[in-house]
Amino acid sequence: MSHLMKSLAVVITALTILATAVVLAHETTVKGTVAGIEVKRIQVKTGEEKKTEAPASYPIDAKTRPARAMRPIPSSAPQRC
Repeated sequence: MSHLMKSLAVVITALTILATAVVLAHETTVKGTVAGIEVKRIQVKTGEEKKTEAPASYPIDAKTRPARAMRPIPSSAPQRC
Protein backbone atom coordinates (compact mmCIF):
# COMPACT_ATOMS: atom_id res chain seq x y z
CA MET A 1 0.00 0.00 0.00
CA SER A 2 1.17 3.48 -0.64
CA HIS A 3 1.71 6.04 2.09
CA LEU A 4 -1.42 7.91 0.99
CA MET A 5 -3.63 4.83 1.34
CA LYS A 6 -2.28 4.10 4.84
CA SER A 7 -2.92 7.70 5.91
CA LEU A 8 -6.43 7.57 4.49
CA ALA A 9 -7.15 4.33 6.36
CA VAL A 10 -5.98 5.88 9.65
CA VAL A 11 -8.14 8.99 9.12
CA ILE A 12 -11.23 6.92 8.26
CA THR A 13 -10.70 4.70 11.33
CA ALA A 14 -10.32 7.73 13.62
CA LEU A 15 -13.48 9.34 12.21
CA THR A 16 -15.43 6.11 12.66
CA ILE A 17 -14.38 5.84 16.30
CA LEU A 18 -15.25 9.49 16.94
CA ALA A 19 -18.67 9.16 15.28
CA THR A 20 -19.45 6.05 17.36
CA ALA A 21 -18.57 7.87 20.59
CA VAL A 22 -20.81 10.82 19.68
CA VAL A 23 -23.76 8.56 18.87
CA LEU A 24 -23.42 6.55 22.09
CA ALA A 25 -23.11 9.64 24.31
CA HIS A 26 -26.52 11.19 23.71
CA GLU A 27 -28.92 12.50 26.33
CA THR A 28 -31.68 10.24 27.59
CA THR A 29 -35.01 11.18 29.14
CA VAL A 30 -36.57 8.52 31.35
CA LYS A 31 -40.08 8.90 32.75
CA GLY A 32 -41.15 6.81 35.69
CA THR A 33 -41.10 6.45 39.45
CA VAL A 34 -37.86 6.56 41.42
CA ALA A 35 -37.31 3.16 43.00
CA GLY A 36 -33.98 3.89 44.65
CA ILE A 37 -31.13 6.36 44.75
CA GLU A 38 -27.47 5.67 45.42
CA VAL A 39 -24.50 8.01 45.24
CA LYS A 40 -23.71 7.33 41.59
CA ARG A 41 -26.92 5.85 40.18
CA ILE A 42 -30.71 6.07 40.29
CA GLN A 43 -33.23 3.27 39.80
CA VAL A 44 -36.40 4.12 37.89
CA LYS A 45 -39.56 2.04 37.50
CA THR A 46 -40.93 2.78 34.03
CA GLY A 47 -43.81 0.31 34.07
CA GLU A 48 -42.26 -1.71 31.25
CA GLU A 49 -40.46 -4.11 33.58
CA LYS A 50 -41.72 -7.61 34.14
CA LYS A 51 -42.63 -8.49 37.72
CA THR A 52 -39.41 -10.49 38.11
CA GLU A 53 -37.15 -7.70 36.75
CA ALA A 54 -35.47 -5.03 38.84
CA PRO A 55 -35.99 -1.38 37.90
CA ALA A 56 -33.49 0.01 35.40
CA SER A 57 -30.46 1.83 36.82
CA TYR A 58 -29.03 5.00 35.31
CA PRO A 59 -25.78 6.79 36.20
CA ILE A 60 -25.93 10.14 37.96
CA ASP A 61 -23.42 12.79 36.90
CA ALA A 62 -23.14 16.58 36.91
CA LYS A 63 -25.53 16.84 33.95
CA THR A 64 -28.33 14.78 35.52
CA ARG A 65 -31.45 16.93 35.85
CA PRO A 66 -34.32 15.37 37.82
CA ALA A 67 -37.79 16.78 37.16
CA ARG A 68 -41.30 16.41 38.51
CA ALA A 69 -44.22 17.05 36.15
CA MET A 70 -41.77 18.34 33.51
CA ARG A 71 -40.47 21.02 35.92
CA PRO A 72 -36.82 20.79 37.01
CA ILE A 73 -36.24 20.12 40.70
CA PRO A 74 -33.66 22.56 42.12
CA SER A 75 -30.62 20.89 43.67
CA SER A 76 -31.25 22.78 46.90
CA ALA A 77 -34.69 21.22 47.35
CA PRO A 78 -35.26 19.66 50.79
CA GLN A 79 -34.78 15.90 50.89
CA ARG A 80 -37.54 13.63 52.16
CA CYS A 81 -36.64 10.68 54.33
